[in-house]
Amino acid sequence: MARIKLDYPDETYTFSTELQVRFDDINAGMHLAHERVVSFVGEARSRFLESLGLSEIGSDTQPGVIVSDLAVVYKAEARLRDVLRLDVGIADPNRYGGDVVCRVVRAADDTLVAVAKVNLVFFDYRGAKRPVPAPTEFTRAITSESRSD
Repeated sequence: MARIKLDYPDETYTFSTELQVRFDDINAGMHLAHERVVSFVGEARSRFLESLGLSEIGSDTQPGVIVSDLAVVYKAEARLRDVLRLDVGIADPNRYGGDVVCRVVRAADDTLVAVAKVNLVFFDYRGAKRPVPAPTEFTRAITSESRSD
């Protein structure tokens, strides 16, 4: 079976944040559980959008988002108490959103743990109840300088 390939240049990643692997994040194999990787990526995505002044749930003046697809490629294990750096950026933008990509790296030794992509579609939950064009804050972030949280 062919594996998914997610490979993005370093300049794609314009935002970084850190999360520590907690006891509740490990599985029976004593490493970071696959569903927790998805949760970590979701948290990093939320922090990234907040750094742009956007909210996933939207507001009276801004749209929220819908996740239309998700892919994760696992590269290495992370263990209890590892600090993970999650580098986030935007790839393949389109009128209504684009892919928010995330590189998960063990901070202590720069080991790549996983790469993920989440396709976001901006959505008007409060009014038209339909996809809407991506806010300028999102499209500007494609070429923004690096930020950290």
